[in-house]
Amino acid sequence: MTPLYDFRSITTVDIPACFKIAALSMQDDKQNQFKAACRDDPYDHEEGMRGALQHWTKPGSRSQTVLATDRNSGAVVGWMVWNYHEPKPEIPVAELEPVSEQEGQKTQQARSSKARLEAYSSSEMQKWMKVLTPAKELARCS
Repeated sequence: MTPLYDFRSITTVDIPACFKIAALSMQDDKQNQFKAACRDDPYDHEEGMRGALQHWTKPGSRSQTVLATDRNSGAVVGWMVWNYHEPKPEIPVAELEPVSEQEGQKTQQARSSKARLEAYSSSEMQKWMKVLTPAKELARCS
């Protein structure tokens, strides 16, 4: 079976299509809608993604971008980015030192702490949405 999609790195020419896809994919996201409702400084996901994509695609970036295009039409159908922090992407995995059991436990504790923080943050956001967003608007966004 012939593949339906082609994959390649994102170039600066692709950025407008990518940030448009990002904006469309997040338009029904409640947290983005909530942030966009700020009167003084409304959040614009599309504009934020424009800057992020420009950063991710510039030379020397510690990111790997992938663009998916329809093989027949050439239309952009999706994209993704991997951001490398540690280890550096140029270091082969075989050169990494093995993790001790104690370090593994620290990593597990950190993951558990992160999950608790994310759950707490989400519940706090829900509380503030109830306080600051009219019930009629919340019903529309649900």
